[in-house]
Amino acid sequence: LTMTDPDASNSAKALYAYLQGLTESDQVLFGHQNDVSHSVGNNDLGDVKDVTGSVSGIFGIDSLALFGSEAGGTDAASALQNSIDYSKKAAQNGAIVTLSTHMPNFTNAKIKKNADGTYDFYNCDFNEAKDLSGDSLKKILPGGEKNEVFKAYLDTIAVYANALEQENIPVIFRPFHEDTGGWFWWGNCEPESYKKLWNVMYDKMTNEHILTNLIWVWNGQDPAWYPGDETVDINGWDIYAGNHVDSSQSGRFDDMATNYGTKTKLIALTENGCVMDPDKVFNDNARWLFWGTWSDPFTMKLGVVINDEYTTVELLTKAYNHERVLTLDELPDLQNYPLD
Repeated sequence: LTMTDPDASNSAKALYAYLQGLTESDQVLFGHQNDVSHSVGNNDLGDVKDVTGSVSGIFGIDSLALFGSEAGGTDAASALQNSIDYSKKAAQNGAIVTLSTHMPNFTNAKIKKNADGTYDFYNCDFNEAKDLSGDSLKKILPGGEKNEVFKAYLDTIAVYANALEQENIPVIFRPFHEDTGGWFWWGNCEPESYKKLWNVMYDKMTNEHILTNLIWVWNGQDPAWYPGDETVDINGWDIYAGNHVDSSQSGRFDDMATNYGTKTKLIALTENGCVMDPDKVFNDNARWLFWGTWSDPFTMKLGVVINDEYTTVELLTKAYNHERVLTLDELPDLQNYPLD
């Protein structure tokens, strides 16, 4: 397999080579969204480390964290720098960084235009991604009245990604996730409009911002929405199966392996609520590349306190310490991982 960007950085190629190798081994990589175990300057690694003794191999962050909010008590400039610092620290500790994007609806969100013509996304929140009104795609795509706002948002993501690229840190980038679910504005359209949006973004980040450290993850549930092999490095599926449902979801894995793009594309469980029982995963041959466990409320409350409403402490501990589930201390030196 080769990456979609022919000019990808050596660090991105190295990570991609490592991920390819995982598909040929009998292992899966544990990822955890917003786990404080990767926080900068935090000597107390939080309840996950305290309970399981381990830290996830993938550090997950969302674009919402880049812009700041009054509710969170963080201004936009500080939020962006904090996100860069958190991600750098996680990578320095050996973790893999992934970025998802809960983008606000640029048609109706509370976005401020500054005197210098730039835009301020301060106080945009998760619910604005679920605003399906405003004929979003038509206004956001090139030629639309909100296209400049959309591009300004991507510019900030590019600042984040470039800051990591300067430190040779690749980013597993997962924009416009769960497209066919119908609950985010980017899925409130026809497949062709969505694919055009994806390609506009891919072109801007790759050819305008010349970012070479992105590994592109498409995350949908319908092959009709698939943007194409030339702009997708990893296919992903999000599964929130319910309280204490620890099955391997092998049927969904097989569906994606069979019906989505090139059959050799890497396949990840990009978001999950309840943690899967690793024994069931391997017994069913559901060879997810990695798990992207969403923290609050599925494993933790407020990002710190263990919550067993969805995953028991016993299963969480089992998964983190399973001999075939890789965590932070088991990752190789990805900065010097061989490209071949």
